[in-house]
Amino acid sequence: MHSLLSHPVIILLVIVLATMFYISLDQSSQRATISGQEIDNLEKEVAQTKEEISQLETDLKIAQHPIAVEKVIRNQLLMQKENEYVFQLPPVEIIENPPQVEEQLTPWQEWQQVLFE
Repeated sequence: MHSLLSHPVIILLVIVLATMFYISLDQSSQRATISGQEIDNLEKEVAQTKEEISQLETDLKIAQHPIAVEKVIRNQLLMQKENEYVFQLPPVEIIENPPQVEEQLTPWQEWQQVLFE
């Protein structure tokens, strides 16, 4: 038995098998790491989607409120109640006056104003 374990072919075979086993374990660990990262990304996406759904549900509740419905009917559809008049005003244009630029005086002109005026 001792001579069988010391034979070079057996030792080479054991080394090759050990190397193949190590490579297989390494690949399995890499796949597990990648799968864990994908799971984390999917969990983040699910959480973000849940937040979007809750926000949309809140918006839906607000939109279904009677006051919001009346606001849409009045403002966008221009409907009115009985004995009521609707006035639609044109959009207001805001015209800004350009800032007035003061004339820059030279130092000599400033002294002349101080002394002679």
